[in-house]
Amino acid sequence: MFSLLFRLGEVITAILAMRILIQFVGQAVGLVVLRRRRGTTGLPFRMPLYPLPVIIAVAVWLLIFWSTGPAFMLSGLTVIGAGVVVFLLWSRKLERWPFEK
Repeated sequence: MFSLLFRLGEVITAILAMRILIQFVGQAVGLVVLRRRRGTTGLPFRMPLYPLPVIIAVAVWLLIFWSTGPAFMLSGLTVIGAGVVVFLLWSRKLERWPFEK
C-alpha cells in the first residue's frame, strides 16, 4: 500500500526517522536507566568515560533525526504516539502494566 502512495525515498526516510527514535535513542536511554537502577555490578560490559559516549550518541542520532525534515519528524512522532496510545488501551483492557491492580 505504501508503495502506491509514497516514493521509495520518502518511505525509507520515514522508516529511518522512526527507527532512530525507537531503537537507537531508546537503547541509549535504556542503558542509562539500567545503570541507574542496578548499578554496574553484574553487567557484562564496561563503558569508558560513561556517560559521555551516551550523550554523544543521543546527540548525533537526534541530529540525524532532525535532518530527515519536519514532515518526516512529525510523521515518525505521530506513529510512535499512536503506538503508545494503542499499547496503553490494550494494557488497560488486559489489566497489565501500568494498569495492573
